[in-house]
Formats: sequence, structure tokens, C-alpha cells
Amino acid sequence: MPHLRVSEENLQKLKCNKCENPLSVPPITYNLEGGYFCGRCSPTTHLGTRLEIYEVLAQHFRFPCQFSKFGCNQMLNWEEVAAHETVCRKRPYLCPVASVMHCLWRGNLTGIVDHMSQMHNCSVKEVHRIKIKVVGVNGKFSILGCKIILLEGKKYLFCVNFNDTNKLLEFALIQLEYKKIKVKYRFKLFSDDLLKEIHLPVQEVSSYELKRSIEFQKGNSITQDAIRYLLSESDEFFCEIVLRPDCKQKDDKKDPPSSIPTILECPICYTFMRAPIFQCQTGHSFCFTCTPAFKECPMCKGKMLKTRNFALEDIASEHVIDCKNKSLGCDFKGFSTELDDHQSTCKIVCCSAEGCLWKGSELALGEHRKVHEKKVKSPPPRCSPQPKPRPLRRGPLF
Repeated sequence: MPHLRVSEENLQKLKCNKCENPLSVPPITYNLEGGYFCGRCSPTTHLGTRLEIYEVLAQHFRFPCQFSKFGCNQMLNWEEVAAHETVCRKRPYLCPVASVMHCLWRGNLTGIVDHMSQMHNCSVKEVHRIKIKVVGVNGKFSILGCKIILLEGKKYLFCVNFNDTNKLLEFALIQLEYKKIKVKYRFKLFSDDLLKEIHLPVQEVSSYELKRSIEFQKGNSITQDAIRYLLSESDEFFCEIVLRPDCKQKDDKKDPPSSIPTILECPICYTFMRAPIFQCQTGHSFCFTCTPAFKECPMCKGKMLKTRNFALEDIASEHVIDCKNKSLGCDFKGFSTELDDHQSTCKIVCCSAEGCLWKGSELALGEHRKVHEKKVKSPPPRCSPQPKPRPLRRGPLF
């Protein structure tokens, strides 16, 4: 049966009382106080009766996209509406600095770049290191800025803001793409003389949300004391953006080397070195655990310094390594900055089955239990059938 198109006259009647969009996304509910509500609005906040008969009839009609007033001409079947509206290229987005500049602009995602360039003097630049100027008034910091940058051929929105409530300087990197690309990144903050450095944790690039203010990810922030540490005698510092593909994607996933490269192995404890890595006056490098235990370098008897080997730290941060519990069944692979978070929750457990000596991670325990379940469910072995007796031979024996 072909789908019918809802007339303009009926569309004016079939609208959600909250968002004023067509009643084209289930569940459709109704109550005497509020009226009709579509599935785009939170159904839990509108207690009412679900109109299942309406939903059955609506499956035979075609509805317009809720962004038709912004230029979308698509007419969609009932089951296609919700999926289309999440990727519609006519969705209206707010200006990134709307709350600060009181800008009323709304448009599609590709129009943000032109708007920021023309109205806010923010042109697209291909940069990895951004200079940030901090203004301090009576001991308080005031900073907010947005830049559109080009990294590896993709456009990103870089934002920095001082949260006066939490007293934190927050950073964000948002991709300006309709199709989300799984890319991880991290911020590296440097003082103006490049002698002081702060590394923020690895994060996944977020997408620009519809009709929302910029959301800053947890962990992408520094305290007021850290700001003062970076500023020193200047009022500026640098923020460097390091992009990296998601190491968990199949296309980019590479098996790590079977052993840690010698250059990243601590010569004292033979473990993988990661930031902070210290070195002696001659240049021998050691992990942060072993360094405080020695006043003299065990390699050359030179003086142990508190000088960090930033070059080696960068190499270590790009190396994909296994969890320490790999031999016990954990198949996690990640960068050194991700490894600490994983290993803090990677627990080793024993099998509770009688007589079983198995040990492994909690993730591998489920697979191991299936072995015991198969043994219980498998039927007992049957006795081999006895050979049938041969028939007696009839007739004369001689």
C-alpha cells in the first residue's frame, strides 16, 4: 500500500504541544492538561495515555522533516523520520559565542564557518599550537575565546573558557562535521618560554550539539594555580593540540610490539617508562618510581637531576601497549595515558568451580564459565553397541 502525504491543513492540527513539531516520532502521548506530545520531547515528563491507534494509522502516511522551515524538503515515512532528523543537513545550530556576544544567528553546520569569519573575525587557520592571552583583574581571570582551526584536512572548533563557579580554565575541541569521526586528542600546555609544560588527559573529539551551548569535557581543565605556574612573568601561554586516531578502531588498530622498545625501558626496574621521565646530568633516563631512590646515576655515577626528558615522554605517549594482565586474559591495548585508568579497574579473579585453578580478568571470566557449562550440559558417554550375533548357518555341515 503506497504511503499518503499529510495535507498542510492536517499538519497544523497534528502538532506537539511542547515543541510544535509534527506528531511523527513515537511514542505519541496525550493528557487532559498538556495535550499531545511527540517522542522528541521527554515522554517521562508528560504522564498520559499512549495513542497506539494513531501510531498504527500514521505508518501509512508521509511526514515532513521538523527542519522544513530551514530548507529541508524531505517527505519521510513514519519509521524514517527520527533517523533522518538526527543527520539532517538543514538542522539549525546556534552561534558558538551566542551566550557571550548575544548573537542570534542560527544556521546549518557548514554555515558556522562563514558566520564566524564574517561576523566575529574568526578565519580558518591550519595551526596545531595556539597562543592564549589571560587577563587578570583583582586576582581573578577572565578569558573566553573560540577559533576555527584546520587539522589534517578537517575543521574543528577550539574553545577556551574560565569557569568562575569552579575556578577552572576549561578547554574543548569540537568537530564541525555531520558524520562523527572517531578521533582522540590531547592538549599540551606550555609556558611562553616553553620551559614549563602540563599534559591534559586523552579525550575523544566531541561533535557540535544542536541548539546547545558548548560543553567542556571533564578533565580538560586546569586550576588557577596551574594557570599561574604557566604564566610566570608573562600573560600568555601556548596550547598545542595533538590528534591521534582511535587505537580501538579496526582500521587503525595495530598490534603492539611483542616487547617494549629498549629506549622506553627503565634500566633499573625494566618497566615501561611514561611521563614524568627524569634524566641524570649525562643523559641517562629513568622512570619516576626509581629516580627518587638514587642520588647518583647507577649507570655513570653522575648526579641525578630533576630535569625531565620531554622528547622521550612524547615517544612513550605515542606507543600502544598491552595491559599488565594480558597473560591472564585481558586483551586491552591503549596509549600510556589510557593505561592507568584501565588498570585501576582491571581486576584478576579466580574461578569458583571446584578443582579449577583458572585465573584471569573479570572480562575473561564470562568466557571461561562457558567451558564449565558445556561440561554440565553435555550428555554422559554412551556404551559402544554390542555387535549383532551372526545368523546360524543352515544346511548340511559336511
